[in-house]
Amino acid sequence: MRSVRRFSYDGSVDGAKVQVRVEFKNDAASGLGMPLPGGVVRVFQRDTDGSLELAGEDRIEHTPRNQTVRVTIGSAFDIAVERKQSDLKQIDKGVTAASYEIMLTSHRKDPVDVTVIEHAEGQWEILKSTLPHTKKDSRTFEFTVRCEPEKPVTVTYTVRTRV
Repeated sequence: MRSVRRFSYDGSVDGAKVQVRVEFKNDAASGLGMPLPGGVVRVFQRDTDGSLELAGEDRIEHTPRNQTVRVTIGSAFDIAVERKQSDLKQIDKGVTAASYEIMLTSHRKDPVDVTVIEHAEGQWEILKSTLPHTKKDSRTFEFTVRCEPEKPVTVTYTVRTRV
């Protein structure tokens, strides 16, 4: 079955680690193409001697054909992340500017992209950042961070919020 492995980190979760998710299309080209009932999905991969080993498991919702199935299989043990708030300023009543630093270090052999997910309350605006961001909804924005092996990369941003 064709699948894509994705890595993500959500800064709103205390002690969060980079999560690993497998995604595939529920279609005939992927060997499926029929409604999938909700329940537990187990993901297996071949190890170095060719035998199957459990990579992880997750629950999925009922999934119609031709939709994407997303299975979170666990934490990436070879990508480290550190997040800290580096500054906080009261600009006006109900208006603050907060700066954050997120450092990722990959110990994998190959480069990977990690989606860094951040959240802001109220009316918000990114004042500056070291990478472009994508607004996902009224409270969520994301950065795509390219992590080269053994080369730490730091994303910094400042967000102004009005509550």
